[in-house]
Amino acid sequence: MNFAKSRSPKTQKIFSCEKKEEIVNIIGILGANYGRILREIEPIINKIADVLTQQRDRLMHKGRRGYLRSSPDISVLSGYAVRI
Repeated sequence: MNFAKSRSPKTQKIFSCEKKEEIVNIIGILGANYGRILREIEPIINKIADVLTQQRDRLMHKGRRGYLRSSPDISVLSGYAVRI
């Protein structure tokens, strides 16, 4: 947050009504696309989250060599291919 504050202009920029409407439309378009993509990859994110060890589980098993981390079964992710 401090970085954003340090980089923002000291005075407010005034936009015309037309510019404001254009900005709102662009945000709406980008937001709709972001939401669509997020819904498409939601199953993959949930599968990955199921495989990851929860932080409280790691903290309860701290030993001399650091956190106990067992190898998760990632075979549940084998059905998902990365498309680039």
